[in-house]
Amino acid sequence: MNLKEVEDEVEEEEEEDKIKRKKKKKKKKKKKKKKKQKKKEKEKRKKEKEEKEKRRKRRRRKKMIKEKKNKNNEENQKTRQTITNKNKTRQIET
Repeated sequence: MNLKEVEDEVEEEEEEDKIKRKKKKKKKKKKKKKKKQKKKEKEKRKKEKEEKEKRRKRRRRKKMIKEKKNKNNEENQKTRQTITNKNKTRQIET
């Protein structure tokens, strides 16, 4: 083999190595991008879940407040009714 052939062979190997490195880099980049995307989706699901939980708690709280209010209103109405009844009986007695 002469010097020219050796140089060509070395150059060819360097070119192949360069291509291999490029492919490897591209593959690594793709993998990293996929991992990032997966992480992003996971974060999104977590956030949605938290929002759903917040809404559920809010509705629950609202419902409890409403029930409590209704109960208080009923009690107040009953007491008012008894008071009016007592007043009526007093009026009748006099």
